[in-house]
Amino acid sequence: MISSIAIVAIVAFVSYVIVPCSGYLWVRSGWKRMLRRFRKEPGITGICTGFADGKLLIHPTGTDTASDIRVSPRHTLFFILRKDEESEKLDWRTVFLLQTGTTLFYIPAKKRFVRCICIFYEEKNSAALAEQLRKLTIPERIANPVKPYSVAAGAFTEFLLFLLYTRNQETGLAGMLALAAIFGIALPYLPPGLFFTLTAHLSYTKKTGAKKSRQRRVAGFLLITAGTLLNIGIVFFVIRRIGL
Repeated sequence: MISSIAIVAIVAFVSYVIVPCSGYLWVRSGWKRMLRRFRKEPGITGICTGFADGKLLIHPTGTDTASDIRVSPRHTLFFILRKDEESEKLDWRTVFLLQTGTTLFYIPAKKRFVRCICIFYEEKNSAALAEQLRKLTIPERIANPVKPYSVAAGAFTEFLLFLLYTRNQETGLAGMLALAAIFGIALPYLPPGLFFTLTAHLSYTKKTGAKKSRQRRVAGFLLITAGTLLNIGIVFFVIRRIGL
């Protein structure tokens, strides 16, 4: 019984916590490397003049250079910087939808296995772009490409464990835990634990633009954890009542 419960707990912890957190830290480290390059390596301010043969054409501004710089989208990291100082990474395929005349900042790669960096700005204003780049920081909300796949794999594995353990009365508790773990990430967003999750998110004063302090992050984490545990308890209660 104990080994069955341990397996359920390990699968949930690895799929819902370890792998997503590792993916987040990996993406965050990429942002840090990009910011270091912005501060150390010289770049080129320019505008997008179009596309040719699958290449992005960049015309440097403030120089006498007549020819455009040809950039391969596949070998370039693209970002967009919005007027509210929020930054977001772009898929290279979406770059071909870019409007001609968009202001940008381009850092060419000095090494063979290092990608170029190109960051676009919503406004067609080179001076404003330079000012925004000086204030550029790691965004609070970072897209984690690993999380959806990890959560899906974890939920599927927990479902298989649920089918396996509920066949035997001795491992029935482990089967109940596996059933609760199937919901995984969704547990904080199910009522009545949803109230705790909403309370935690309301602690972020988005209207004033203030960032979460460490105390608020800890308080929010504790609230979400309490709501999740409450929902797990309700799942156990319901399963007991229906006699599974």
